[in-house]
Amino acid sequence: MSPLRIIEATLTSEGQPGFKTPEEAIYFSNSIDRKRQHDDMVLSVGRIIRAVDWCDDYFRLYLDNDKLLQFGCAQNVVDVTVSDDQPRPVVDGPTTQEVVLVRLNSKEINWNRGELMRTLRGKAVDRIQMGQSGLFLYVTNVGILGINVLIDRLAGRPFLFWEMVD
Repeated sequence: MSPLRIIEATLTSEGQPGFKTPEEAIYFSNSIDRKRQHDDMVLSVGRIIRAVDWCDDYFRLYLDNDKLLQFGCAQNVVDVTVSDDQPRPVVDGPTTQEVVLVRLNSKEINWNRGELMRTLRGKAVDRIQMGQSGLFLYVTNVGILGINVLIDRLAGRPFLFWEMVD
């Protein structure tokens, strides 16, 4: 058994107070616009999650209509994409460590992302509510999954963080 990985985290607003170039600011603004204009997200609502996988930068939900719903980091906001699931064997599990300890400000979170992901299998996507930097994923008989981007202070890079919020 490998030792518990510890992530010293901070909020994106603390980790990235501004943009280095005008192009970065424009990219950030465009990414917010992109995530608010997802007509294809309706293809996910009501669909059953048949498999999942995840890593530090994203997680994927493989749906029963052969669509792939992916949540990822786009600089310091959550980006959502819906695409066709390419026919291939789906490994139902992580591509990285399942349990990590996240230290966020003075709070320690024993983040069992593997368990959270497994609770989604076989359930339906009820709704996706977008925010400015994060979102809420409503799942039947599970609850609301809050999804945000945090910054790993030691690595100096963003990572995707999800937790139950209800």
